[in-house]
Amino acid sequence: MDQIKFWIDEANKTLYVYNLETNAVRKVRNSKEIKQFVSAYGLSVDDMRGVEYGEDKLNYFGKLGRGSLLRRWLNKLKA
Repeated sequence: MDQIKFWIDEANKTLYVYNLETNAVRKVRNSKEIKQFVSAYGLSVDDMRGVEYGEDKLNYFGKLGRGSLLRRWLNKLKA
């Protein structure tokens, strides 16, 4: 798993996820998705003060990551 750092910009209500190995950045603006992401790391949105570090548990930067064609196709099959 890749190492990431993430933080919330409260002014723009945006979660930034930064991959330390590839220098890729993902922005998440959906509040429901932000809550899901943060809860996967045992935090709440209110707990987020500053930058947090961890592993890419949700595979945001992998082949099955958020927004990938394969992920969208698999989600359609579930529905």
